[in-house]
Amino acid sequence: MAAWVQCGSCGLRHSSREDGLCPRCRAPADGRAAGSATATALPAPAPPAPPAPQPSAPAAAGVGFDAARDAFRAPPRRRTLLWLGIASAVAFVAIAVLHVSLPVAVLLAAVLLVHELGHWVAMRLSGQQDVRIFFIPLFGAVTTARSAPTSAGARAAIALAGPVPGIVAGVLLARLLPAPGLGRGLAVMLLYLNVFNLLPIGFLDGGKVVSTLFLARLPAVEGAFAVASAIPLGLAFTGRGSSGSGIVGGLVVGTAFAAIRRYRVAQEARQVEATLAGQRDPLGLSDEALRALYEAATRVAAKDKRVKGAGQVAAVMREVLEAAAAPRPTPAEQVGYGFAWAAALAVGWASLAATGVRLLS
Repeated sequence: MAAWVQCGSCGLRHSSREDGLCPRCRAPADGRAAGSATATALPAPAPPAPPAPQPSAPAAAGVGFDAARDAFRAPPRRRTLLWLGIASAVAFVAIAVLHVSLPVAVLLAAVLLVHELGHWVAMRLSGQQDVRIFFIPLFGAVTTARSAPTSAGARAAIALAGPVPGIVAGVLLARLLPAPGLGRGLAVMLLYLNVFNLLPIGFLDGGKVVSTLFLARLPAVEGAFAVASAIPLGLAFTGRGSSGSGIVGGLVVGTAFAAIRRYRVAQEARQVEATLAGQRDPLGLSDEALRALYEAATRVAAKDKRVKGAGQVAAVMREVLEAAAAPRPTPAEQVGYGFAWAAALAVGWASLAATGVRLLS
């Protein structure tokens, strides 16, 4: 290793040379020239330390990026679960007969099935995949799908497709069969259930229409609306002391947690919008977009300890992608579907009142 010296004349610090002279002032490096110039040997500088590795994003729920990416890109498994839907309907009726007669329980299941079939048809027409109907004892029924509609109008239409046909059927039955009996009881059941679902309450169909048309891209306002609209319903059922007050109270609490989750997802979606650059197809996303979704899911999972495993992390990635790609409603969609919602609610409410039954009474 070459020795380093400092010239006593000009102060230049340089490596030792064969001629023993300073390359700047040509003074002898050993200080034998006139004056008091001296050369001071200095140790060679240590090589620069390698840069410290940059910490990578922590794994989401213990799941690395590769595993989450593979689960995200995995095609959905197409399974026919008709038997599960039938089994859930049988369980619904079996538990309902503990509170009402068997004919009423069967009619209630039929009314719920008509309601959910409206959602099912609308979902299929909008191109959604893996659409299924399940009954939930003591609660009702639900229709689920793996994909999401690509327009705000389609989302509003899907929400309306459940209650509107039931209201129309209830109005017709009430007019055709005005005398007390099974037909009139079915009409009242159709009107009550579907008018109730059109109320502007966060987790009901009416609340979904309001959120889709008027609260799009406003996650904080949407979350506040979902919770605030559900509280009066919970208080109403609790005040009546009904057997369903505990279920409704649980729905209110669940709505609050779901609103917090949607708000976090929406905040992450805003951060990845620029990286996605309009990409919506999960199978066509670039690696950069996938990593952005993964890091967003990591931050969501850090606050939601229920997210575990590659499948759930991939589900959060899909939530962020769906929120980032959520379409804004057009003015025509807001006016058209908003009017349809208000008209159906008004007609159904008036028809229900004409039968002598008050909503939430």
